[in-house]
Amino acid sequence: RSSDLPRYSVISYAAKAIEIVALRDEESLDAEAVILKLKKFNRNKQHEDKQGTNTRAALLNVYNMLVEQEHRDNENFMKTQNVIVLMTDGKFNMGGDPREAVTDRKS
Repeated sequence: RSSDLPRYSVISYAAKAIEIVALRDEESLDAEAVILKLKKFNRNKQHEDKQGTNTRAALLNVYNMLVEQEHRDNENFMKTQNVIVLMTDGKFNMGGDPREAVTDRKS
């Protein structure tokens, strides 16, 4: 069953968050396809404005993806273990405090 398979998502962010692979995408079930899309992603071309680190936008993108996935498959959503890995230098300088994005969603 496809609901037993892990889904992968990749978001690149600088001034804005860009979905490379979203949970709704068919290839999100195929780790090799996800890696291929990541290798083909041209960060310099996609992030024309290379200024800034908008961690809040990336976290909101993750949140929205999870909400969308829950609506698409509510029965299996709570059975799925979702793992989120955020790679950052720890600094944010635009988009607001990313901690607020997480705190707002917990309540």
